[in-house]
Amino acid sequence: MDGRPHVGPAPELSPTDVVVAQLSGLQREPAASGEGLAQCWAFASPGNREATGPLERFGELLRNPVYRGLLGHRATQLGPLDQSAGQARQEVLVMTDDDETLGFTWVLGQYDGCWMTDGVLRHPDTP
Repeated sequence: MDGRPHVGPAPELSPTDVVVAQLSGLQREPAASGEGLAQCWAFASPGNREATGPLERFGELLRNPVYRGLLGHRATQLGPLDQSAGQARQEVLVMTDDDETLGFTWVLGQYDGCWMTDGVLRHPDTP
């Protein structure tokens, strides 16, 4: 990415660019109710939108304990990207605002030449 936040899918964005754009939106939105949430939602695939939408319901989903750590997080570390034939998986570690480290896997697919998020899987907590 060129350093500017992207507000929606574009053919020039890689799977990692999409994940970074979504994480940026989530970091700016500790309440999951504004522009950052809308940025994250813009990258949700059609199937993801159908399962988690509308936008207000998506915000509620992010406030549940499984995903709440993504909201207003302090830092992220991207792990390996596994990409092949229109599908990708990006590993992400998130440091929450209360210094807990959580692991997630972003699952992405290509739609009309653009990468979009099909889902986000939380890794099981480790002691």
